[in-house]
Amino acid sequence: MSDNVEKYWQSDGPQPHTIHLEFQKKTDVAFMMFYLDYKNDESYTPSKIQIKLGSSHQDIFFRNAQSFNEPQGWCAIDIRDKMERPQRVFWIQIQVIQNHQNGRDTHIRHVRVLGPKRSRVSPTNRIFTGEPHGPFPEHNLVDDEEEFAAFVDRSLVHLSLR
Repeated sequence: MSDNVEKYWQSDGPQPHTIHLEFQKKTDVAFMMFYLDYKNDESYTPSKIQIKLGSSHQDIFFRNAQSFNEPQGWCAIDIRDKMERPQRVFWIQIQVIQNHQNGRDTHIRHVRVLGPKRSRVSPTNRIFTGEPHGPFPEHNLVDDEEEFAAFVDRSLVHLSLR
């Protein structure tokens, strides 16, 4: 996806609309970020997004669902575990469960995956090395993208849009 918020991904297939993300290596993931624009997209804007995680498409599990009320800008979904640690995954499935005004088709202007710059697992011997770096945001809407810059992992991701 482009950095231009005037462009968007659109799905006009049957619901739920699905995006699959596959990492090249097991990756720590803490938040999913979506740029949604109710003002321009109206009934095409997601009102409920569900996140599933796993090692492959065969073992994904439900992690979190988030509802949005006329969102404008960056929206965050927290996918950390109960101890507020990032999830270690190869695979993420994003599902748009519902749109505003019961819309059928959907628009998503950006998707970002956020995690710590340094994994809490040593890459050489696969042992836990300590708590992940934070702080992580506690809110849903994000006004300042730079607050995430301290822990964003820019790993390459294979993106599959359906």
